[in-house]
Amino acid sequence: PEGGDLDMAGSSFIIPDVRAKDGTPAVVRLQSRSSITAGLAVLDLPPLSVMSKAGLPAALAEGYLQAEGTLSLPLRKGLKPGDLVFAATGTARDVRSTRLLEGRTLATSTLTVEANNSGVAISGLGTLDGIPFQATWDQPLGQGPQASTVSGTMELSQRTNEAFALGLPPDLLSGQGTGRIDVTLPVGNAAPSFQLQSNLRGIRLSAPPLGW
Repeated sequence: PEGGDLDMAGSSFIIPDVRAKDGTPAVVRLQSRSSITAGLAVLDLPPLSVMSKAGLPAALAEGYLQAEGTLSLPLRKGLKPGDLVFAATGTARDVRSTRLLEGRTLATSTLTVEANNSGVAISGLGTLDGIPFQATWDQPLGQGPQASTVSGTMELSQRTNEAFALGLPPDLLSGQGTGRIDVTLPVGNAAPSFQLQSNLRGIRLSAPPLGW
């Protein structure tokens, strides 16, 4: 529907038993290469509707996606989500997104993608507004839209303070540490919520006017 063509060379469509009736079982062994948008647009087609359930657009990120997987389904009209079983893994490259976290730029060279009937997970190393992170985005799949989550670690430093406008005085923070962050991305226009934890190892706090 959007994002351009999918190269599906090497894929197979198999009907194990052509004599079976009442929903002949079929298997698709998929090999796919496309833009990220095209791959997500296909996942958003009925009966899966993955991105619609997440309340997110298929045009979530720029970049390229190579994927492989298996899809099992009965050959009959009016398929329901429970009739279709799928599992796929893939690699996304040269990824850039300003839509996963509104107003923030996420960039990475490589991400790992896993998708099945239970949900979609995307994980890897990258930067968020220039701040290094290692994280996983999880989107459960079920009945109706559900909130997704981002969990992982990110750098804590003066440049983190500046990038996210934390409001700390510029001479208060020095050094570099790591924080554990968990973000909940609700469906719709509700604001995301987050928790951040850190042992502050590698970070120095000082307030020269107070001699501290």
